[in-house]
Amino acid sequence: MLLQLGQVPAIIVSSPQVAKEVMKTHDVVFASRPHFPPAQIISYNYRDIVFSPYGDSWKQLRKICVSELLSAKRVQSFQSIREKSKIYSLMYGITSRAAFGNRSRDQEAFASVRGEITKLMSGFNIADMFPSVGLLQWLTGYKSQVEKLHQEADRIVKNIINEHKKRKATLKICKIGDDEDLVDVLLKI
Repeated sequence: MLLQLGQVPAIIVSSPQVAKEVMKTHDVVFASRPHFPPAQIISYNYRDIVFSPYGDSWKQLRKICVSELLSAKRVQSFQSIREKSKIYSLMYGITSRAAFGNRSRDQEAFASVRGEITKLMSGFNIADMFPSVGLLQWLTGYKSQVEKLHQEADRIVKNIINEHKKRKATLKICKIGDDEDLVDVLLKI
């Protein structure tokens, strides 16, 4: 079934047979996400793993994520975090610890900003229904809210990256070890 939500077409898959067609047979056709201005801001023009269009760049991001963040050894190392965390904070806690390590003092601030971004982007906004009317993004204040949160997230991530660089220079870490997190791996790459 095809629904038209403002200017945005939405396909509703209501049978197992059609779901199989979409998810298996035609998965590449449905792999990319539609244009979404807030996501474009947050993801640096769709350059992250979540909003990146299907292609070589996305495949490379996925490969890094699977081999470094989701490896059996890395997932096992966060068993105690998973057992102690509440469901809501589980996603942010595990992801930020795996990505940034235990050393960053900005982890909680980053998780808070990501939570605000998620709330803002997942809520209803009339501007999302009419993406060609860019003026709606400005009139609703939506774009300025997203840009403000994006700048705050950038500031925090920049601090985390600088902490990692400083730590690496101080400790002269040259080999891959259990003490590395995703930021260390990405800085090497």
